[in-house]
Amino acid sequence: MQENEIYLRASKWGMKMEEVKAIEKAQISGEDKSAILYTGKLSDYCCSIVYIFVNNKLCRSKYILNDEYSNDAKYLANYAAIADLLKAKYGAPSTEQEIVLDYDGIEDKAMAIKTGKLGLITKWNREDSCDGIILSGDNYIFNLTIEYICESLKDEEDDARRQAALDDL
Repeated sequence: MQENEIYLRASKWGMKMEEVKAIEKAQISGEDKSAILYTGKLSDYCCSIVYIFVNNKLCRSKYILNDEYSNDAKYLANYAAIADLLKAKYGAPSTEQEIVLDYDGIEDKAMAIKTGKLGLITKWNREDSCDGIILSGDNYIFNLTIEYICESLKDEEDDARRQAALDDL
């Protein structure tokens, strides 16, 4: 794990919840034992900022963009603009793809995305982080998310998620 590298805002992988709370300046809007949710801004975009923890160690973080538009093309434009910014910051992505779930008969890319038939993803695999921007949709609602995942804590996170599911049974 790269202890000194900053991933989302001023956070570093492995930070404790209290450490993240001490540095994050956005408005806290919710928390539980494994996540903290903030309301804030990413440049000019309104967003939720989410920090996810496993065993009180920061293992995942994300921006969920909340802006809504009447013009569907704006979601595609925002995806492209943010992907370009991430490319400027991190270099060429390791993956850029359209994920086709059921694109038959839909000519309009935006309509295919917001109905859940198509998704867009651009991803970077860095030393201890898998970072990506995802544009997806369901039930005519777009979801634009930028996510950072700590690779060295991924197995621990998966194990904790599985245990939580078993506990719920």
